[in-house]
Amino acid sequence: EIGGATGFTFAGGANGAITMGGALGVDGIITANSSSTDDYVRIYGSSGTGKWDIYGNGANLRISDNESAGILVVDTGATFGGNVDIYKTTDSQLQIESLNEDATIIINSGADGVGGANREEGFIRFYQDNADHFTLGKRNNGQFVLLDHVAGTDVITVQDNGGILLTPANLLMQLTGSLGIGVVASRKLHIGSAGDSNIRMENT
Repeated sequence: EIGGATGFTFAGGANGAITMGGALGVDGIITANSSSTDDYVRIYGSSGTGKWDIYGNGANLRISDNESAGILVVDTGATFGGNVDIYKTTDSQLQIESLNEDATIIINSGADGVGGANREEGFIRFYQDNADHFTLGKRNNGQFVLLDHVAGTDVITVQDNGGILLTPANLLMQLTGSLGIGVVASRKLHIGSAGDSNIRMENT
C-alpha cells in the first residue's frame, strides 16, 4: 500500500504521463480536472486503430471519434431520462432496423385525465428551418390527425370509430388519379356496391 489513509501525490514522466502495463482497480472516485480541450480520456482500439476521446465540454460530457473512422455502438438497451437530439450540419438520419424480426417505433403517451379524456397526445412533428409545418399523431380524444400548422387546422382526421374526415384548409381537394368507392376504380370516379349505388348532393 502506498500513501495509506493520507493519500499521496504521484508525479509522472514527460508531460506528467503515467504508463501502466497491467490492470488498474479503484475502489472509490476518479476525478479528472479538465481545464482545456487538451484534457481527456483517450481509448484506443486494437492495434492502435480507433482513438476515442471522452472529455468535459462545459456542462456536457462529449464522446468523440478522434479519427472519424468509427461509430458509437451500444450492444444492449439504453434508457434516457431526458430529450435526445440528433444534430449535424449535413443530412441526418434515424434508422431503426431489424434483420430478422419486426421493427417498431412506439410512442406511448401518458394518462392523467387532462382535456376531459384519460389519455395524453402523441405526435411526430415536422419542422423546416425551425418552423413547425406539420404534426402527425394521436389526439387525447383518440383521433389520429394530420395537422397543418400553416393553415392552423387538422386537414386529415381518422376517428376512433374508423371514419375518415378530409378538411382541406382552402376548401380545395384535388385527385390526380382515379377514385373508387366500394370498388376498385376503372374510371376517374367509380362507385360500386352489391346493392344500389346512390349519389346524394345536398346544399347545406
